[in-house]
Amino acid sequence: MKPSKSLWIVIAVAVVGLFLVKDLLAGAVFSGGVKAITGLDTQIKSLRVGLLTTNVGISGLRVLNPRGFQDRVLVEIPEIYVDYKLSALLKGKAHLQTVRLHLSELTVAKAPDGKLNLDSVKALESGKAKEGAKKPQPGRAPAFQIDVLELKVGKVIYKDYTASPPTAKEFAVNIDQRYEHITNPYVFAGLVVSQALMKTTVAQLADFDVRGLQSNVTQALKVSASQVTSSLPDATAAAEQLGKDAVGTAQDAVEQTAGTLKKLLGN
Repeated sequence: MKPSKSLWIVIAVAVVGLFLVKDLLAGAVFSGGVKAITGLDTQIKSLRVGLLTTNVGISGLRVLNPRGFQDRVLVEIPEIYVDYKLSALLKGKAHLQTVRLHLSELTVAKAPDGKLNLDSVKALESGKAKEGAKKPQPGRAPAFQIDVLELKVGKVIYKDYTASPPTAKEFAVNIDQRYEHITNPYVFAGLVVSQALMKTTVAQLADFDVRGLQSNVTQALKVSASQVTSSLPDATAAAEQLGKDAVGTAQDAVEQTAGTLKKLLGN
């Protein structure tokens, strides 16, 4: 007996619904994870999750500045590609086998009151520990891993609103680098920012300790590459908490999205 036309319609609707739901849930999880790591809101133009493959494509990602800054966007990322390990994901671990990240523009801004937007990025706090400050106690790294990161950075813009009139400088950095064995969110965020700033004079202009940040990132990468389980200097305790926050925030996002879907379906 051949399936009826109505059955094929139901199957088609179910497949389309599955595509819509998986992208919606993935978007909620991704946005929640980014916010947990950075402490900032995001905008995503589009997100595509492979139904039969373990890859995610993200277009038009923007990390937004905190309140009080005239510039709305801190980071422009036109494209991200992620290939994840499904078996690890089913165990609640974020194991990303390949991440290709194209950051076209990073805008470092100093508000009229002297506040720097980078100082509001949660994941960078431990990398800017001041001399004499108490170091966080060593802890266990979160369940987070990137095997290969392919990073491209186009340009960095520095805007100083404490000057009258405000000043702006643009730096073409054109970074195209490959990194391996990144095992916590701090290293990932710190690596992106430190590499973007090292080819500019923004650190001096903005009084931002990029060398301290880069030093912590470099040491963390060495530890990760050699598979040493000892603590990471100035970073591991903060990274552990960031990992926990990311899981919690992402889970909340999924639950909120699921609730919205139930309302839409009338359940």
